[in-house]
Amino acid sequence: IGLILLNPCKAKKQEEKKSEPKIVLAIDLSKSMNQIDMDKSSRIDYVKSVFKKIKWLEMKKINDIKIEHYSFADNANSILPENIITLAADGKSTNLNTIIKTITSDTNHTQDCKGIILFTDGRDHSNKAPELIANLAEAKNIPIYSFPVGNQGYLRDVEVNIKSMNSFCFINQPFIIESEIQTIGCQYENLKIKLFRN
Repeated sequence: IGLILLNPCKAKKQEEKKSEPKIVLAIDLSKSMNQIDMDKSSRIDYVKSVFKKIKWLEMKKINDIKIEHYSFADNANSILPENIITLAADGKSTNLNTIIKTITSDTNHTQDCKGIILFTDGRDHSNKAPELIANLAEAKNIPIYSFPVGNQGYLRDVEVNIKSMNSFCFINQPFIIESEIQTIGCQYENLKIKLFRN
């Protein structure tokens, strides 16, 4: 027992394996990307043509940097480059907070992400300050770049969000639900808002 206890233990050094550096290309699939204004084609088709011209659909690396592809609207999803051509812009909104949180959480501490490039036309509907969203990426030292899509033109958009409400109330008890309405291009129009259960 004494010999076993005195037997020296050899420390085994294990080097932490770092994965290769990568860059993330993320494509906006919110419905506004169907708007036709980019050389008489839709915004989503314009993005697809950019990917074809630069041959990103065939490239897996740029200068030894791995390319990963995502699509996003309400959330972000990893996609295969060969599926980009068949993407449909049918997302209800653009939630940048959730998108950046999802993409950065997919990048673990051993990965060296050189940046996230967002191909988007959209306005953020997450109701989070841009600084807070940027902090999610900054915490992992990941820069965010944008590739803006769409021409400047007349746009009509309405966004309605519940700001605060009581979680519980008695039956037939009145209570206040505060909401925030943001409009673009229809500031002086009458709006009818309907509130539905759940």
